[in-house]
Amino acid sequence: RAGELQLAFGRLELERWLPTIVGLRGGADGRDLSVVLTAEAIGVRGCLVRQARAELRLLDRQMALRQLSALGPGGTELTAFGRISSTDAAPMYEGEVDLLSDNLRVALAWLGHEPAGVPPDRLRRAAVSFRMTFDGTRLTVPSFDLKLDTSRMLGSGNLAFEPEPRIDLR
Repeated sequence: RAGELQLAFGRLELERWLPTIVGLRGGADGRDLSVVLTAEAIGVRGCLVRQARAELRLLDRQMALRQLSALGPGGTELTAFGRISSTDAAPMYEGEVDLLSDNLRVALAWLGHEPAGVPPDRLRRAAVSFRMTFDGTRLTVPSFDLKLDTSRMLGSGNLAFEPEPRIDLR
């Protein structure tokens, strides 16, 4: 009924393993499984994410994300924790995320968003902390704290993806 699984990789290609990882989200009814996944490097979108660690607990169709941490392009550090519920066909994530980037331009380019038209001395350093809920169609952020270069913004927001993308910031 209970178990622990630890997987350590030197290098992991995420796209190849993603269906297996997503398949874990449903867990197994009546089972309690702790999973620790570490990788020195993960190939994602043609770049390497380093020092990745994910600690999960699967219990009764719930996945607790105890810790997610990784170092991405541009000196970007990601940490997150939360819960993934799987009561419907679409999972829902509720949790907290912290991102810190020493070179936001490199991180944005890696994600496919070139900041054209923005002066080269802007979009250098960024730090954001937020609580969020995401159900596949709507991202709700009841509070965020964003530091971008020398500016700071506090607020909340929503991003709806269907039927037409819509953003609401306060």
